Amino acid sequence: MSLGTDITPDEDQAAAFRAALDNDDGQPVILLNLLHFDDAEGQAIYTGGYGAPVLQILADVGAKQIFAANVNRTLIGDQEANQWDQLWLTWCPNRDAVRQMVERRTTASPTSSPRRA
Repeated sequence: MSLGTDITPDEDQAAAFRAALDNDDGQPVILLNLLHFDDAEGQAIYTGGYGAPVLQILADVGAKQIFAANVNRTLIGDQEANQWDQLWLTWCPNRDAVRQMVERRTTASPTSSPRRA
C-alpha cells in the first residue's frame, strides 16, 4: 500500500513561496491541491486519516475547504503525466494563514503522502 509520491519544491521554488508569504497584502488566497494516489487503499487512508486533521488545521487558521472532487480524467495535456485522483480548493483569509497552515501541516503529515501539485 502506498499513499503516493510527494512533490517537493526545489530550493528556488521554496524561496519564492516564502517570499510570496512574506508580502502579505491581506487579501484572501485560494490554494489548489491536486492529489494522486497509488491505489484505492492509499486514497482511503489519506482521506480518512490525513484529511480530517487537515480540515481541523484549516479551521484553526481561519481557512476552509471550499471544494473537493474526484478527478476522472485530464481533458487537455499528457494523460500519463497528469493522473490526478482528487482536487481540493482551499480558501485562506490571507498569506499569514497560509504560512500557519503550512507550518502546522508539516507536523501533521503522514510518513508517506500523496503526490501533490
